[in-house]
Amino acid sequence: MSGKMISDTHFGVYFNELSKWLNMMESTFVDYVMPLLREKSSEGDILVILGDLFDNRTNIPILVMNKVEKILLELSDILPVHILVGNHDMWNKGKNDVNSVRIFSYLSDNIHVESIILKI
Repeated sequence: MSGKMISDTHFGVYFNELSKWLNMMESTFVDYVMPLLREKSSEGDILVILGDLFDNRTNIPILVMNKVEKILLELSDILPVHILVGNHDMWNKGKNDVNSVRIFSYLSDNIHVESIILKI
């Protein structure tokens, strides 16, 4: 068993050029990330998204939310996906109970949202 990791995708970045960047990110996942995961993953492996799935915690366009939903569902068909809540994903930096990724845990039994806060 091993963990594959992705960090800081920041979906929705470059709001003024949203379609261009979103299409580029989608094609990166479809053309590169997913085929690589299919080829390199073994039974028991997981994918961990290390936070900041989205760029803007207060404004996520519906187009972005729908593309991310599609990508996560396709990823979860390859291997279990665990999403850590990043600072760009949470409403309040001191608590992460209100966040933009929580909804994805209801999409599939293979998608898990991990809400942990590390106190330093």
